[in-house]
Amino acid sequence: MKEPGIGFVADRAGKPLGIDQQIGAKPIFIGGNSDGDFQMLDYATGGVGPSFGMIVTTPTGSALNRGLDEGPGRGWLIIDMARDWEQVRPGE
Repeated sequence: MKEPGIGFVADRAGKPLGIDQQIGAKPIFIGGNSDGDFQMLDYATGGVGPSFGMIVTTPTGSALNRGLDEGPGRGWLIIDMARDWEQVRPGE
């Protein structure tokens, strides 16, 4: 039975808690778009087993500094929508 109240805040350090609470396992594929997703990406791609982490940047996106600085060293794919869209949809 669910008790009233807030179980966790679904941002930053609360994201891994929410994932574990809802699915009970680390996801293999995880994507984010801000530094608020850093802990979630770190949780999902750290440790043993297969994983894929991805950060999508947008021209009007949220604050994204730590993810851009540390993500490539952690093996996360960085997609820059402003720069990379031409490869996805040539001519648009």
